[in-house]
Amino acid sequence: MTGDTVLDFLELYAFDLFCHWNLDRTSVVRNHLQILDRVIERLCAQAERLGLKALLVVDHGQERVRHTLNLCRILKGSSVPRNDYLFYIEVCNARFWFFTDAARKVLSNRLSSIEGATFLTAAEMEKYHIHFAESEGFGDAYLITDPGTIFFPHDFYHPLVNWYMARNTPEQAARKSSPVHRGYHGHLPASPVDTGYLSACTPGLKPLAKKGELIDFAPSVLSLLRRPVPPQMAGKALFE
Repeated sequence: MTGDTVLDFLELYAFDLFCHWNLDRTSVVRNHLQILDRVIERLCAQAERLGLKALLVVDHGQERVRHTLNLCRILKGSSVPRNDYLFYIEVCNARFWFFTDAARKVLSNRLSSIEGATFLTAAEMEKYHIHFAESEGFGDAYLITDPGTIFFPHDFYHPLVNWYMARNTPEQAARKSSPVHRGYHGHLPASPVDTGYLSACTPGLKPLAKKGELIDFAPSVLSLLRRPVPPQMAGKALFE
């Protein structure tokens, strides 16, 4: 951070990845949090010395994984022909494409009844600011797990990748004992684990609202940079 640029954006992704495999080790996570606090403290102090404004953005938390859902087994037991639908499973959300009305009806009813997950159509996802036109082909429906629950197995998992990451990445050594994540996020925005915060770390920034959404971040930064906010941005500026 030198003060020569208009905007410096620093993403501290390593701690998020660390928590995915170590959230069950409280003392270790606490130690890494203290290290992260010191890094942020130095960055904010440097910004203040240079007369710059610093924002700390935390877009989500982490929830300890307590349950797993075997979605492949559930789908296999639905009796719907495999050629009538397509699916892709991530750690805590799955996406579906239906090729027949029968597959849509049967699987929608089956997936809606799963405990520990929420079934949403593509249209229902719009209330969470996620919109894909039908022509884009991103999916007809979604199944999103509740905090504390993930899908396993999922399409991100591969035994060889798991072995390699466990062997070569100390932060993910927990993969040796189990390939199931210890902590995860990415659930519905209404859940506590997906509640974040935006904090002004230097004086001179007056908040315009007590609460906001992730879509408010870009308009807020553009406003602070005295740049126009494009009309297609649905969010609002959170600081004066």
